[in-house]
Amino acid sequence: EHYAYELCWRDFFRHAARRWGSALFKLEGPLGAKASAGSWKRDKQLEDRWKKGLTGVTLVDAAMRELLATGYMGNLARQISAAFLVEEMGLDWRVGADWFEATLVDYDPHSNWGQWARSAGVAPTNDAKRRRVGGTRYYDLALNLPDGEAARYVRTWLPELKGLDDKQLFAPWLVDPAARSALGSYPVEPLASPALRRYFESVTPGEAGAKGKGGKGKGKNSQAAGGGEHRWAARDRGKASGKGKQSSGY
Repeated sequence: EHYAYELCWRDFFRHAARRWGSALFKLEGPLGAKASAGSWKRDKQLEDRWKKGLTGVTLVDAAMRELLATGYMGNLARQISAAFLVEEMGLDWRVGADWFEATLVDYDPHSNWGQWARSAGVAPTNDAKRRRVGGTRYYDLALNLPDGEAARYVRTWLPELKGLDDKQLFAPWLVDPAARSALGSYPVEPLASPALRRYFESVTPGEAGAKGKGGKGKGKNSQAAGGGEHRWAARDRGKASGKGKQSSGY
C-alpha cells in the first residue's frame, strides 16, 4: 500500500512538471505572483555551510553529511534539511534543489524540483498539508522516533559529537567553553533563530511537541515536502538493526 502511495507521488510530480513547465525552475515557482518570494537571498558562505553539514544544527548537519558521504538521504531528513534552508536560513530554495540534483543517487527531476517548490511554498498544495508542517514539526517527528534513533543517527554522521550526552547532542552550543576543543572544527554558534535554539535547549527526546509546535524560523514559511513516511530510513538504521529501508522523497 505504501509503495503504491509513493508511486502516486512520483506520477503526480511528473504530470505537474509537464503542466508547470519552466515555471518550476523560477524563484517564484508555479504560483508566480501569488507567492511572496522576494525576501530569499543568495549567500555563498551560508550555502556552503548547509551543503557541508556545518550549520551547527545537528539534525540538519547529520543529514547533509550522510548525503555527501553516500549520495542518499532518508525522507524525513530531506524534509528537515529543506525546511531549514527555506525557513531558518531564508536562502533561495533553488540552491537546495540544485544541490540535491547534483548529489542524490536517486535523483528524479520531477520529484526533486516539485518537492522543493512545495517546501518553499511556491507550488500548489492542500490545506491538510499546510496544517501538518511549519515550526518544529519535523524536528518533533525525528526526536520522537523510538529507541533513541535520532541520537544514533546524529552520532553516526557527526562522529566528532559522539561523546556528548543527548541534551548537548542536539544543542552543542551548550557545551562548556573549556570543553569545546573536543568538538574539533564543528561550529559552536548555530545558524539558527533564537526560537529554534530555545526549542533544542528545552526539548526532551521522546516528548518533543508536547507543548506545541514551537517557533517559526526567520525565513519563509514552508509547505514542506510531500509524500513519504516520516522516518529517517537512513543507512545507519540498516547497520544498527539489519532493517535498512529506503523511503522516497525529493
